Amino acid sequence: MNTVTTAVNYGIKLTEFAGGIRFGTDSLLVSEFCPRCSNAVDLGSGSGVIGLLLLAAGKAKNVTGVEISSEYARLAVRNAGQNGFSREYSCVCADVADVKRFFGAGTFGLCVSNPPYLPAGTGVTNESGLKHAAFHETASDIGGFCAAAAYLLKYGGRFCCVYRPEYVQRLLAAAGGNGLALKRLRFVHPDRVSPPSLLLAEFRKGGGAGASVLPPLFIYDDTEHKKFGAEIQKIIAC
Repeated sequence: MNTVTTAVNYGIKLTEFAGGIRFGTDSLLVSEFCPRCSNAVDLGSGSGVIGLLLLAAGKAKNVTGVEISSEYARLAVRNAGQNGFSREYSCVCADVADVKRFFGAGTFGLCVSNPPYLPAGTGVTNESGLKHAAFHETASDIGGFCAAAAYLLKYGGRFCCVYRPEYVQRLLAAAGGNGLALKRLRFVHPDRVSPPSLLLAEFRKGGGAGASVLPPLFIYDDTEHKKFGAEIQKIIAC
């Protein structure tokens, strides 16, 4: 399978499948959104980029990926090795529905995910099976991701994810149904006049009522998308 190598934040060199999902703004933003922790798990880890960003930024000391595709699970381990994180990063090839087979309850302080958001059978079918699975809930849906996060997190642990604003009700219902309380929510807009295209959410296992809705994040300062917003400039400069 053909691969390409991309330079991302913190000096990471990321190898990706040419026909699969590629590194994008969503992975970068959710890694920056995450709080610090000692050990983290990345559900649906793909090429391993989110976990590697957490390690390179010093936000986590150890990261474990959970990835249903054996090709991507091997690629994530390869990326960790070529970036000097062989000891700090590992990846289990499994569906998120099967995490109980590999981990004990309450193993991690942070769970992060960039999950698929389109229900199976909806939207455009991607010619690449790898890319299709990254966008569509071909295995676990958001309820499965939230259930896995709730099991894996210790009491008080955090679940951070990037999702689509049009499906926010599904996300909040799935999280709440698994004992994950919303703590922070932020909408990401392409520019200052367009509706949001992404949302960043942080939930706490066993958390009480009360959440912060953060100011919106604008990718571009102009509608022509030629000038990055000030906050985005700081993020991509890392």
